[in-house]
Amino acid sequence: MNILALKQLMRPVVGDLKGGCTNKTMPEFCRKLGLPIPDDGGDKRGRLHAAFDALNDTDLLLFANTLLEQRILNKDVRNQIQDLLWEDEAYREQCLLKMEHGL
Repeated sequence: MNILALKQLMRPVVGDLKGGCTNKTMPEFCRKLGLPIPDDGGDKRGRLHAAFDALNDTDLLLFANTLLEQRILNKDVRNQIQDLLWEDEAYREQCLLKMEHGL
């Protein structure tokens, strides 16, 4: 899987999620999305970028999947993320198993 491409695609998207929270509600918003809670201070976009940048590769994949499941992305970005995730055979097999079992 091309982790760098996934990061480059998703980082601007994460910053654009700033409208989904206030500085006060950001910790809960980040928890809901699977992002680490960023430090206080700075603007919301910067704080969301800092939280995103703190993700390790495994957590990045989980975060991407969470965004897909919550259906908060536009279809073009969603499709690009899915294409990158599906390049990974293990991820693809896991998704197919979930579909077979109705999960």
